[in-house]
Amino acid sequence: MPRRPPRACSSPGCPALTHERFCEPHDQEDSRRRDAERGTSTERGYGARWQRLRVLVLKRQPICNLCKRKPATEVDHIKPKAAGGGDEMDNLQGLCKPCHTRKTYAEARGGRGGKSLEGSPLDRRGSLAHAAATLIKGGS
Repeated sequence: MPRRPPRACSSPGCPALTHERFCEPHDQEDSRRRDAERGTSTERGYGARWQRLRVLVLKRQPICNLCKRKPATEVDHIKPKAAGGGDEMDNLQGLCKPCHTRKTYAEARGGRGGKSLEGSPLDRRGSLAHAAATLIKGGS
């Protein structure tokens, strides 16, 4: 399939053409800005204690808890910290990078539709929990 033609960089006043959102120099600048806004891993709650927990979770669960095929390389909060989940061992699971990315993306989309982790369409409210409850009840 042919690529779409390049378009202007999204940085105001930049005439460079790119296939991405920003040209290379502005993409690097945008990445540095976003990293600075995020703060360090310690500032975000992922310091030495988290690193120790991470090692324990990956030892306990060496295979991805979702796909059950690939090695677990990342630790995920089953109930996200933003939704009140904590760093307790029963709220942590080992996931492979692709499954963790998909899960995080689905959570970030919230009620905006999309597909579940298994690839099936989400219910009209966009809730994975509601979709699971609906399946259990046998409804649609």
